Amino acid sequence: MASGLPVVASRVGAIPELVVEGETGFLVPPGDADALAQAVNLLLDESGLRERMGRAGWQRAREEFDIARNGRRLVDLALRAREEAR
Repeated sequence: MASGLPVVASRVGAIPELVVEGETGFLVPPGDADALAQAVNLLLDESGLRERMGRAGWQRAREEFDIARNGRRLVDLALRAREEAR
């Protein structure tokens, strides 16, 4: 997503928390090669969809997964936990 491209991935692990189905990419069942091929082919055929999803993914990565922002969140969380422990 950070590269501005839509994602096609399996619904495993934390991936469904990262990829917004139909907005930033497509999630397919694990091991379903046909579903994977269909999603990739759709993106290859539909340049507008590919571009929209790529932009949306880039924006999501920038807003939600920025390393500086997440670092600040982690520090804030640690500080709150320390205050609550007192």
